[in-house]
Amino acid sequence: MTATAADGLLLDGRPPVGTARLDAGQGPPERARAGQGGRRFAVPRREGLRALRAHGPESGRFRAAPRTVRRPEGPAARTTGTFTPYPDTRVVRGADADGHHRGRGPGGEPAFTPGGRACPFPPPGNTLAVPVRAGEGNLAEG
Repeated sequence: MTATAADGLLLDGRPPVGTARLDAGQGPPERARAGQGGRRFAVPRREGLRALRAHGPESGRFRAAPRTVRRPEGPAARTTGTFTPYPDTRVVRGADADGHHRGRGPGGEPAFTPGGRACPFPPPGNTLAVPVRAGEGNLAEG
């Protein structure tokens, strides 16, 4: 990134001077190093290439998008689980919303026991053996 204070950008909370390298990172938008006003700029890595993603929670399009209403968590939804790290690095390919198949680098496998039945994740055939109450059908207009 090359910018001056006159550009109105912030890098690590301060106006940048000169050139800085924005490495691809993970995490929520609010942890992105670069921003401008209420927007945050993240640098994800896709298919070996870097991209620039702008997150603008105050933008009109974002605010107008339908939201999923989060249901309160109930005690019956809680369960214990384990995480088993992989001994090596792996790439698992899967389709994204845009239809492209991309590789992911999972670090291991979580497993949990809802209702007393063991459930590995991801499950065989990518189908859970137990019902999961989801909120996708419960949208609230923004």
